[in-house]
Amino acid sequence: MRSSHFVVTIIAVSLFAIIASGSRTAYAQQEQTESAESHYFEHDDYSAMMRWFSDYQNPDHLPDFERVRYTGIQQLHAMPNPMIADHAAMKASQSAAWMPAGLSQSGPVSGREADVDVDRDGKIYLASPSGGLWKSVDQGIHWASLSDNQWSTLFTSAVAVDPNNPDVVYAGTGEPFGYFDPVYQGNTGSSGVGVYKSMDGGNNWTLIPSKLGRYFSKIIVNPANSNLVYVMSTSVWRSTDSGHTWSDVQDLSTGGAVFGALVIDPVDPSILYAGAGSQLFKSIDSGATWKAVSSGFPTAASGGLMVLAMTPADHEYLYVLTSHRPGEYIGYSTNGGTSWHISTSNFSLASNSQGWYDLALAASPTDKNYIVVGGLDVYSSSQNGANPQQLTNWTGNAGGGHYTHADIHFLGYRHGSLYALSDGGIYHSESDGSSWSGNMNANLGTFQQIGGDAYCDPTTGEPKFFIAGAQDNGTTKWTAGKMTGPMIQGGDGGRCFIDQQTGHILYASYPNFLGEAVIYKSMNGGSSFSGNVLNGLAIQQDLQMGYMIYSVCDADPNVVVMCGGSKLWLTTTAFSSGIDTTSTWATTSSGVKKISGYPSYAHISKSDPTTIYLGTSASQIYGSTDQGADWTKMTTPTSLGSRPTWITTSPTDAASAYLTTSNSMGRPLWTSQDNGLTWKQPTQTGLPVGLYRTVAVDAAGDIFLGHDGGVVAMDHKDSVWVPLTTGMPLAMVTAMQVRGHYLVVTTYGRGMYYIDINQIFNPNNVTNDVAGSATSNRVSIENVYPNPATSSVATSRINYTLGTASLARIAIYDNLGREERILANEWTTGGEHEKSLDLSGLPAGQHYIVLTAAGTASTKPVTIE
Repeated sequence: MRSSHFVVTIIAVSLFAIIASGSRTAYAQQEQTESAESHYFEHDDYSAMMRWFSDYQNPDHLPDFERVRYTGIQQLHAMPNPMIADHAAMKASQSAAWMPAGLSQSGPVSGREADVDVDRDGKIYLASPSGGLWKSVDQGIHWASLSDNQWSTLFTSAVAVDPNNPDVVYAGTGEPFGYFDPVYQGNTGSSGVGVYKSMDGGNNWTLIPSKLGRYFSKIIVNPANSNLVYVMSTSVWRSTDSGHTWSDVQDLSTGGAVFGALVIDPVDPSILYAGAGSQLFKSIDSGATWKAVSSGFPTAASGGLMVLAMTPADHEYLYVLTSHRPGEYIGYSTNGGTSWHISTSNFSLASNSQGWYDLALAASPTDKNYIVVGGLDVYSSSQNGANPQQLTNWTGNAGGGHYTHADIHFLGYRHGSLYALSDGGIYHSESDGSSWSGNMNANLGTFQQIGGDAYCDPTTGEPKFFIAGAQDNGTTKWTAGKMTGPMIQGGDGGRCFIDQQTGHILYASYPNFLGEAVIYKSMNGGSSFSGNVLNGLAIQQDLQMGYMIYSVCDADPNVVVMCGGSKLWLTTTAFSSGIDTTSTWATTSSGVKKISGYPSYAHISKSDPTTIYLGTSASQIYGSTDQGADWTKMTTPTSLGSRPTWITTSPTDAASAYLTTSNSMGRPLWTSQDNGLTWKQPTQTGLPVGLYRTVAVDAAGDIFLGHDGGVVAMDHKDSVWVPLTTGMPLAMVTAMQVRGHYLVVTTYGRGMYYIDINQIFNPNNVTNDVAGSATSNRVSIENVYPNPATSSVATSRINYTLGTASLARIAIYDNLGREERILANEWTTGGEHEKSLDLSGLPAGQHYIVLTAAGTASTKPVTIE
C-alpha cells in the first residue's frame, strides 16, 4: 500500500529487532493466508520501504542526484533518433515502436494517483505521482498524457484549472508520499522540477522555477481574480501575476510536518487557511498576510498529515483531519476558526499508524454537516465528523459498488461528483459516497511496476502473456493484446520470472518488511500459486529489507540464486518440499568467506545453471562456474568503482557477462568475456548521465540499457548509442528482459512495454529503404475516411493491411505527437481489415492515426472539423 519501493542496501536490522520470533512466525502465517485472497493488498512497514526507495533511486547518496537525473533525461531525449539518423546498422524505416503490455487490472484497478481537477466543461485532469499528468474529455473513458515529450519528469503531485478560464492549467511536480517518514526523517520522495503552466488546455507548457519547492500538495487559482495563484509545499507561495513571480507568504516547515494543507473559502475567496503539524494559519486579504488560528483544533503528530475542507453550504465551517500514531482526529469550527469542537478522537482510518501517508477529507457542497474522510477506506459522517460510517471496503470485490482500492490520498467534490484517489487509481461517486465506480481506471497506464517478464512462443518468438509485480497491486497477468488482466497474486508485487520453455513455471515475489520475504511459485502458468517457498528456511534470517534480488536460470528454472544480507543462497530443486534444507540450501560458504561487502546483485547464467555472477556493495564482482562452490574475484579492474545494479549474460554464451553500476556520470556499463575474471568498458561516448538500473543483451550481442528516462541501445556492429523512445514515455525502467525477439521492460509509473528487436536493428548491416523492408511484416494504413471527420458524427473508418498475424494497436495522436486515445489493441490476422474509430470528444484540428503491429508502425493524418 504506500509507495512501494526498492533497494539493494541492507537496512538496519534494528528497525524490526524488537519483533519476537513468535510474532514473526504468526506474521508469516497471516501473510500466507491473506495474500491468497484475490484482491488482497498488504500493509507493512512503509517507513522501511521509503528508506529502501531512497537508496534505490540514489544508491550512492549523491547530494545533487536530482539535477543529474533530470539532466540525463533531457540528454536522452535529445539524442538523435535511430530511425532517422544515418547509422548503417539501423533500419532506415522510422517505424519501430514500443507497445504497452497492459493498462489496468481487473476491477478495474490502476496505479497510484495524487490529485484531480475538473474544468467547467467537464474535462478531467489527473495527476499521477510517477506517471505524469493526464486529461480526459469523455468522463474518464479515454485518457491522454499531457506531460509526455514535453516535461522532464513524470512525478506529478498537484493540478488546478483556472475556474475563470479552462484553458489555463497548473501542475505541480514531484512525488510527495515519501516525504512523511516519521522514523527516517529524510527526503525519501522524488523531487520535482517546479510547477508547469499551460495556456491552451494542456497542449503546451511553460516551467515555473523550482524554487517553489520539491513537492506540492495543493495548487489553487483564486476564483475572484485569476492573477492570484497559491502553491503549497513546505510554505504557502503566492503569485499576483498568474505565476510569473512568487512570494513565500507563510512558512509551515516548523509545525511538526514537512508538507502542508491549503483551502480557500468557497464563498469569500479573500479568506484562506493553511496548516501543517501543530500550526494552522488564516488569511483574510487573499493570502498577502497570515495570522495563527486560535488553539483548540486537532494537531498532527510529528511527521503526521493535516488536511482541511470547507463547504459552500456554510463558509464559516472549517473541518480539520489530522494524523496521530495511532489513530486520527477530526475537528471542526463553525466560526471560521475562532473556536473548535473535536468530533472524533483516535479513530483508526489507516492501519499500522500510516495516517501520515494516506489521509483525505472532503466536505459536502450542499450539507454543511456531512463530510467524507479517507484512510485505508472511505468513511462518512452526517454529524460533523462524529460517528463515522464505513462506505468502502478495500478487501471486497474490486468491481463492486462499495470498493475503492486502499490508501486514499485525495477526496474532493468536483461539479457534483465525489472523487477518491488511491494507490489503485481514480474512483468516483455520484451519490455522496454510497456507491462507487472504478471505470475510469480501465484505460489508465500508471502502474508502479518493480519487475516483470513475458512468455514468448518458443517457435515464433511472439509474446503470449506478460506478468508484472507492482507497488500495492500484487502481480498481474496480461494476455497479449488485452489491456486489462487479472491479479494472480496479492500484496505488493516484486520481481517475476516465467519459464520460457513451457510458460508453466512462474515465480512471483513480495517484499521483506518484517523479516519474512516471500517467493511464490506456480506450476500452471499462474492459475494457482504455492505459499511462501522460503518459510522455515535459514535464508529468512539473512534477508535484506525490501524487494529481494533473485535470479532464475532460463535453461533450468529449478535453479534459483538469492541475495541475502551477508550470503548468497541457492536452490537447484525449485524449492521442492521435503528437501534437506541444510544441504540443498547451503550457503556458498567457501566463497562468501572471501567476498568483501554484502551481495548487491546476483545472476545465474541464462544458458548454464552452474555459472553464477555476484556483485557486492564493495564494488566487486565474483564469478563461479560450479554453482558457488568456488569463486573467482575479478582481477581487471580491481574495483568497478560503483556497486552493481544489474547483471545479465548472453543467451548463448555463459562466459559473456554484462553489468550496470550505480555510476551516474555516463559510464555505467562493464562487460566480461571470461566468466567475470576481467572486465572492460565498451564505448560510452554520448551516453546520457543518470542512473542505469538494468541491462539486457540479445543473442546477436546487441546491448540495451534501462535509464531513469527510458531505454538506450547499441548495435553489436555499431559504436553509437541510440535512444529507443518511440511509443514509450520517459519513465524509470526497473526491469528488462529479452524474450523471443522482443525486448520487454517494466517501468515505475507507466507500466510495461515491449518492442520487436528485429525491427530495430538491420541484421545485414546495410541500409534498407522503406519499401524494401516492408515484406512479410508489411504494416500499412490504406485509407482513413471520412477525412475530414465531422465533430457531429465523431467517427471515422480505417482500412489497413497486415503482412502477418500480429497484435495490432491503433492510436490517435495530436499534432505535437502526444497520444490522445487508444482506439484498438487486439490480436489481428494477416490481410486486409476495416475498423470503425471513435473520435468523439477530440478537439477540432489535425490529428494522426498510428497503426503499430509486428514491431512497425504506419501513420495517416486525419482532420476533425
